Amino acid sequence: MTSSPPIIQPTVFAHRSCQPRQHLRRWTTQAATVILAAALGCAPRNEYAPPPPPTVTVARPESREVADTLEFTGTSRAFASVVLKARVSGYLKELKFRDGQEVAEGDPLFVIDPEPFEARLAQAKADLNRAEAAAALAQAEINRQRQLAQRNASSSQELDLKAAALKTAQAEIDAARAAIRAAQLDLDFTVVRAPISGRIGRRLVDPGNLVEAEKTELATLDRLDPLYVEFTVSERDLLEVLGTVVERARATLAVPPNSPGGSRAATPPGVVLEMGLGEDRSFPFRGELDYTDTGVDSGSGTMIFRGVFPNPDRRLVPGLFCRVRVTVGAPRARLVVPERALGIDLRGEYVLVVNAEDQVEIRPVRTGPVIDNGLKVIREGLGADEWVVVNGLQRARPGAKVAVEGRDAPTSPGESRGRAEDSANPTPTANTGLSDKERSLNLPAPDHSRPDESPSSVKVTPRATTPARPDLKTPSGSLTASGA
Repeated sequence: MTSSPPIIQPTVFAHRSCQPRQHLRRWTTQAATVILAAALGCAPRNEYAPPPPPTVTVARPESREVADTLEFTGTSRAFASVVLKARVSGYLKELKFRDGQEVAEGDPLFVIDPEPFEARLAQAKADLNRAEAAAALAQAEINRQRQLAQRNASSSQELDLKAAALKTAQAEIDAARAAIRAAQLDLDFTVVRAPISGRIGRRLVDPGNLVEAEKTELATLDRLDPLYVEFTVSERDLLEVLGTVVERARATLAVPPNSPGGSRAATPPGVVLEMGLGEDRSFPFRGELDYTDTGVDSGSGTMIFRGVFPNPDRRLVPGLFCRVRVTVGAPRARLVVPERALGIDLRGEYVLVVNAEDQVEIRPVRTGPVIDNGLKVIREGLGADEWVVVNGLQRARPGAKVAVEGRDAPTSPGESRGRAEDSANPTPTANTGLSDKERSLNLPAPDHSRPDESPSSVKVTPRATTPARPDLKTPSGSLTASGA
C-alpha cells in the first residue's frame, strides 16, 4: 500500500516571513519621529528682533544778518494803454503798420477814405468866399448910404439897415471859417495816429470795412517801458509796509532844504521792490513803489499797492503773475536752516529736532524768506542750540529714537547741504565690515589694524545639535542617531 505525500501550505509560511519586515518599518518610522521631535524641542525659539533705529543727519541752525521781507502776489499792467477808435465815420482804406510793431507817438496807423472830407472842406471854403463877397457888398452900400445921409438925401433908417446887413455878412464869414476848420479836422481825423509810443496789437478791422466814429475799435496800443505791477497787501502786513514808507519819508524830510548836500526832494524816494515771475525763486527785477490806495477795501480786507519797473528789453508783458518782495526794517540776526529740513502739515511748517536722548521732537516754526543757497529764515519756534534733522527727514518720526550723525562735529546747515540723502535702508554704524548673517549673531567687529584678521576671516561656530537618544530600540536591534 502506497503512502500519500504530505500537503505543503506555502501561504502560511509566506505570511509569517513578512511580519518581521512590517514591524521593522513601523518601529523605524516611530524612532525617526521621536528623534526629530527631540531635536526640535531642544532648539532655541525664534523671537522678533526689532530693527535698528534709522540714521539721520543733524546740524545746528546758522545765524545770518537778514533783513525782514514780505512777499505778495500781483499782476503786471501796461504803463499806459489806449484803445484806438476813429473820430470820423468812413470806409477804412489803408493800414500803416504791422501787427505787433513798435510805433512812436504821432505815427500814422489807419487811413480812412478822405475824399468825402476833402469835398466838405472845399464846400466850406466856397461858403467863406461867398460870405466875404456879401460882406464887401454890404460895406459898399453902407458907405454910399453914409454919403447920402450927409447930403440929407437918405433917412437914418436906411443907414441902420445897411449897417445890420454888414454885420450879418461878417458873421457869415466867421461861420464859414469855422466850417473850414471843422472840415479840416475831419479830414485830418481820417488818418488815425498813435497817441503814445508803444507796441500795437493786432488789427481788429481790415481795409474795406465801414468804421463808425467813436464806436469801432481798431486796435490796442500799450506802453511797456516802464511797466506797472499791482499787488494787494493784507491788513496783517499793511502796518509793516506803511511803516517802511513813513521811515523813508522821514529820512527825506530830515534833510534841510538848503543843506550843502542839495535841496530836499519834493517827494520821498520810493520803497525798493523786487519782483520775480512764476516759479522762479529769485527776484531779478527791481523797481520802486509808485502808488498806494486811499484805504483798505472792507470787503476783501486788502489794500492795493502799485510798483513801477523798468522794462527796456520788453521781457515783461501785461497780465503776468508776479511775486513782489518788499524789504521792511534793517538787517538783523536771524536763524536759517536748509529749506529741505522743513516739513508742512495742516498746522503749518515745522522742523524735526533731536534731543539729548536721541529722540525726535517736532517744532512748529514761522518762516521767512528764502535767501542764498536754499536757506530759509526761521522767525519763531526754533532755538540756536537745537539739533535740526537736515537729512533723513522721511525716516524720522516724532517720539521715536534715531541714530544721529553730525552731532560730534560742528556741522552747519551750509556744510550739510552738499551731502546726499541717506539710502532708504541705512546700514548701522556698529559692526562695520560684517555680513548680515554675522551681524545677526552679534559678533564683535574685526580689528582691521591686525593684518591677520579681516572681515572674511571671521569664523562662525555652528550651533550644536541635540544628541540622539540611544534607548530607542526596534525588534531588529538599537537605532543610533548621530548629530547632523
